Amino acid sequence: MVLAPETGREPGPAPAQAQGTLDRVELACHSFEPYFVTSRMAFTESGTYPAGRPAILAFNGVDAPIVLAEQRQVGTVYGLAFDS
Repeated sequence: MVLAPETGREPGPAPAQAQGTLDRVELACHSFEPYFVTSRMAFTESGTYPAGRPAILAFNGVDAPIVLAEQRQVGTVYGLAFDS
């Protein structure tokens, strides 16, 4: 039996087995490849934010990054915080 060091529990199923993006991220929380979230700075001229430019990304060491928000939705993000 392999236990996740942070929780002392057996890791859950691999994220790729989940149906949707949120399910994949939630399942990854109980695995050895959890997702981390970061903001991505993008400088624009005149304050316009082109569609499709990622601003907040979730990533782990296995899957391609997941775009959680685009620049046109949130503008420029200087930092993130969470409440556990």
